[in-house]
Amino acid sequence: GAQAAAERHDARIAALGTSPLAFAGTTVGKLRYLQARAEFGLTAREQLTSGCHVHVAVADDVEGVVVLDRIGPWLAPLLALSANSPYWMGDDSGYASFRSQVWSRWPTAGPTRTFGTPEAYHAAVEGLVATGTILDQGMVYFDARLSARYPTVEIRVADVCLSADTATLLAALARGLVETAARAGDEPPPEVPVEILRTALWRAGRSGLSG
Repeated sequence: GAQAAAERHDARIAALGTSPLAFAGTTVGKLRYLQARAEFGLTAREQLTSGCHVHVAVADDVEGVVVLDRIGPWLAPLLALSANSPYWMGDDSGYASFRSQVWSRWPTAGPTRTFGTPEAYHAAVEGLVATGTILDQGMVYFDARLSARYPTVEIRVADVCLSADTATLLAALARGLVETAARAGDEPPPEVPVEILRTALWRAGRSGLSG
C-alpha cells in the first residue's frame, strides 16, 4: 500500500514524533486554528509533531480524578518507552523525544497537581480558560486529562510510536495504570511535587530508556 507507493520515489514510510527533515508547516483554514496561529506565534507555527493519545474508559469523573491523581509519577516512563522524535528541522536534537520539548512550550502542557475531586479539576480547567490565555477547554494540554468528548481518561504524554508493537504495549500499560489507580479506593495518592514530575519528564524526553 503506502510503502509500495513510497518505494516508487525511493522513500520509506516511518511513524515518527517529528520530521527528520526541515519543512514549513501550514495551518488548516479553520477559524480556531487561525486564531491559535495568531495568538501563539512561532509556538503554533512550529507545532510539527505527532503524539500518541491513549483513551481508557472510566465510570465517571469521580473515578477519572482518582486516576489522574495517581498516575502522574508513571507518565515519564511512558514517555521514555515511546520516545521516537530525535530529529528537529533536519538536525539531530540530542533528545530521544524532542517532540516533548516542543510540546512543553504550550502554556497548559505538562504534569498537574492532585485535584481530589471533580469539582476541583473542573474549576482548574475553567480558571485556565478564564485567564484568556488559551482559546478554550480543548487547549488544556495536561499530560493526562479527563476527555471533553468521551467518558475516558486521556493519556497524552507519548510520542507516536515507531512500531505497532510499541504502540500496543503503550496502550496496555496505560490501561493497566488506569485500572490499578481506579481500584485504589480511599488510599491517598502519592505526594510527588510537580517540579519533580516535570524534571522526570524532561529526563525521559532527553534520554528515553537509555537514561
